[in-house]
Amino acid sequence: MVLEAYRALADANGFVLLIPRSVKGSWDMVEDLRTRLGAEMNVQPRYGKDLQALDAALADLFSKVAIDAKHIGIAGFSDGATYALSVGTANPQLFGTVIAFSPGPGFIKNYSKSQRVFVSHGEHDRVLPYSNARGIVARMRGRGMNVQFESFEGDHEVPSEIRAKAIALFMGPRAP
Repeated sequence: MVLEAYRALADANGFVLLIPRSVKGSWDMVEDLRTRLGAEMNVQPRYGKDLQALDAALADLFSKVAIDAKHIGIAGFSDGATYALSVGTANPQLFGTVIAFSPGPGFIKNYSKSQRVFVSHGEHDRVLPYSNARGIVARMRGRGMNVQFESFEGDHEVPSEIRAKAIALFMGPRAP
């Protein structure tokens, strides 16, 4: 499903897709935070096998395909968006662009003002509240991060026009 949604955009724009899956039902860091939020103050996410699998998948891809190190992004939808925001902003030296479609509460500790971040969310999302994205975007902008926020009339989805805007940001000019 994800591959079909992005294949034409990847082919038209000449980029490679790596579509990892979480080891379990959702991303380990997201599940970990869900179990501890409210129980502890200043909760730090704990990463596990998902991050190890992502590292291995990236290493495998880099060994097979010539990748422009200045043009790597990370994206996700729903819990994957929460994961992409957390992993992407924690690793600005690797991910120049971070795309989050309908994220839950994000954990953003490290970041770089040179990163470009795209966040979208449906105003009538019945799975993850729209207020999540608005709060995340406000905090990132307050830190001086470059964030493009796209809200839309809709539910827990990624409309094609939103997907196209995110890819346009990813494909746009890079800072030297």
